[in-house]
Formats: sequence, structure tokens, C-alpha cells
Amino acid sequence: MKYFGFTRESMRPGFPLALVHDEEGFTLTFLNLSKQSEPVYPEGFHFGFIVKSKDEVDRLYSVLAADGYASTPPKEVHGSYTFYFMSPAKVTMEVQIRLP
Repeated sequence: MKYFGFTRESMRPGFPLALVHDEEGFTLTFLNLSKQSEPVYPEGFHFGFIVKSKDEVDRLYSVLAADGYASTPPKEVHGSYTFYFMSPAKVTMEVQIRLP
């Protein structure tokens, strides 16, 4: 929420669902029906966020690196300018801009 400008919807306490959204109408839903305290993800699983510019990729990298989450700087790979980081929830995240 802090880095991508999301707002969290209020849910009743203990409900295994979280909704976050941005000002453009994008909504991300997190559901934990099994109520695992430590979820297990398949190898290679990650969330990716496509942003609008290389400057935005660089800005996000800078703030995430300053907070200790990102270590490898953005680079051009697979037709995009991108970097990966480990979120506080221990989920791999990607930030990228697709290159022309």
C-alpha cells in the first residue's frame, strides 16, 4: 500500500479477505481461506506491477532499496526495464515498464 498508492478496504475482523485498490480503479484481492499463517507459493510465483515510465521504475527501486526490500537495481531484460524485490509479506514482487 505504501509504495504503490493502494488503499485497503475495511473488512470485519478475522475475515480472511483483503481488498486494496488505487485511484485508477485497479483492485487487488487477497484471500486466505485456509487461514495459513505462513502461505506457501509455487516456485517462481510473483506479483508484477507495470508502471508508466522508466523514471517510475527507478523511483520505486530507490524507495524500496532505502527501506531494505530491493537489492538488485533495475535492468533491461525480456523486453522490459525491471527489478524484483521481496515484499514484507515474503512474496516476490516485480516492477517493470515494457520497452518498445
